[in-house]
Amino acid sequence: MSTKEELFLGVRKSNGQIGYLSEGVKIPEFFNLVIKKNEEKKVLIDFAPVIDELHHLHKKQNELTIRNEYNSVYNYWQDSKTYKKEIVRVQKNEVLCKSANDLINTLQARILEKSKELYADPINVAPYQEIKDDCNMVIDLLLCFIHSKAALEIESFKFDTLLGNYCSSIEDVLFRELKGLAGMSDDSLLKYIAFEKRDELSSFLSLLNPNQTEENFLLTVLDDSQNTRAYDDFHRAYKNYRQIEYPSYTGDFVQITFILRDLLCKFRSIKELLYLLKNEKVEWSESESLMTDLSE
Repeated sequence: MSTKEELFLGVRKSNGQIGYLSEGVKIPEFFNLVIKKNEEKKVLIDFAPVIDELHHLHKKQNELTIRNEYNSVYNYWQDSKTYKKEIVRVQKNEVLCKSANDLINTLQARILEKSKELYADPINVAPYQEIKDDCNMVIDLLLCFIHSKAALEIESFKFDTLLGNYCSSIEDVLFRELKGLAGMSDDSLLKYIAFEKRDELSSFLSLLNPNQTEENFLLTVLDDSQNTRAYDDFHRAYKNYRQIEYPSYTGDFVQITFILRDLLCKFRSIKELLYLLKNEKVEWSESESLMTDLSE
């Protein structure tokens, strides 16, 4: 049985039916591609099946020019895996890295430019969806980059800064947007998530208030709540209640926060993978059994 939870964002309509807002998606934990071999060493599984699946999901997204470049990099990566001679693999890796790097730079600039336009209409889902498409392609390209480097010389990550910087620069843009929408001064969004989307609280806390556990956050909210007195019709008596106030958000607004949360979790997961490759003793593994497990 899988332990991964699938996220689904919906809202109940006035007729009682659940309205569709976003697809169910899994937030991948790319750092789990590194598994323990023994007490001293870990191995990075050949994660080509992950890249294949992500490409299948994203190959028809985005505008035609960007999509063609993205598919071209993927096809070149596929071809580069077929060569066994090291000198040929080195040459292929150089071309692949340049192509992936060029497209990542283009997408990074687009993400930054689009983020500047969000404040004009902060609850319009469309531009956030465009940023999501660009970010998903960046993640796929980073994984092609990482896969190619790892298969050729995994020790090269000890000296790498480029890929981590890509993640950090885009992460900063996404976090600024989520923080701006979240109402950090009074934890408005977190209160809403805590009482309306309880299962999602942990992931939002990890991004917006990482020093708080779910239990401590809820206790803090309760401590800050106000006493109120109201008449109970059933018991025909006045009773004391704790009143917790938080905004009611539109479905589009909530969908936007989920898009940003998902993307942030993905980029942070890539950064954790890069951290492991840089700071731990990690070997490259092309074990067919591990790849089969991964595919399944």
